[in-house]
Amino acid sequence: MTAYGESAIPLPLALIVLAVVAVLFVSRPAWATLSQERATRVLEQSGYKDPRFGGYTYFGCGRDVYAIEFNAVSPGGSRGDGYVCCGWFKGCTVRWSD
Repeated sequence: MTAYGESAIPLPLALIVLAVVAVLFVSRPAWATLSQERATRVLEQSGYKDPRFGGYTYFGCGRDVYAIEFNAVSPGGSRGDGYVCCGWFKGCTVRWSD
């Protein structure tokens, strides 16, 4: 026992937990990327045409779980970049990037 008492979590266990969290954060795109089929359906229902997809976006969708970057023609006829964002307990939203 040290002068400050024993640690609540042993150091090796804390390092293992930290490593698991880091791996999950880095591998998030593998399980959180929205399928292109679902994103195409969302975009077409919103009036967008000719979508071209990128990959997972870390910062485009805030706290939404599933996200994919896209480039498409808007209902107004202009081509632009944006994100299709979906969550567990909500539908999907289309967001344009700045």
